[in-house]
Amino acid sequence: MYSYVQDKDLKKYMISEGSDIVNRLKGKINSAGYLKVDFELVGSGLKNLITRNGNESPDVDFNLLIFDMQEDYKESEIKEYIRKLLNKVLFEKRLGDCSDSTSALTVKSVPTIYGDYFSIDIAIIYIDDDGYRYRLKHEKHGSTYTDRWYWNEGINYDEIIDKTAAIKNAGGWDDFRVRYLKRKNRYLEKQDYNHPSFVVYIEVINEVYKMYHDRGRL
Repeated sequence: MYSYVQDKDLKKYMISEGSDIVNRLKGKINSAGYLKVDFELVGSGLKNLITRNGNESPDVDFNLLIFDMQEDYKESEIKEYIRKLLNKVLFEKRLGDCSDSTSALTVKSVPTIYGDYFSIDIAIIYIDDDGYRYRLKHEKHGSTYTDRWYWNEGINYDEIIDKTAAIKNAGGWDDFRVRYLKRKNRYLEKQDYNHPSFVVYIEVINEVYKMYHDRGRL
């Protein structure tokens, strides 16, 4: 079952080391000129919600944000291009290759300050001219000929930021933390691995915001 990581030094190190890896990836992509990207710490790391499942390695989440993309860029080509550049970064840091999961690129077995490990999930996000965000997903069917790559439905992230602030101002952050952990454990019990931490974060923010709004607390 998931629980919150309490060690402040560990959390600080995870965020620092993860940011270094993703920042190096950003530099390689932008210098090549194929895409224009930036990155951000999101979800669990940004809001002090880093969790771990029992004794398993904790993870921290980042978004790789694509701002400039031609219409003829294929989704599969974009993810493969980014995956290869990420592996170059990992090689430079003497880490193993990343894995291509449904919703992110995952870097496993990153050493911590205590000699154990943590992992990094990097979601690939396209931001359109109206500010809507689309997550690149790789729906796997056992073969590259039958797999499907696509941009998942857009999210207005400015609304999520506003809702987060409203919940905090209403004194509802502890309530959110309890529900966030319960939701992660519910997916874990169902062996549902298609809901990374950032997706759970958005789901629970919307749920708590609606609950507080309906109760007249917002």
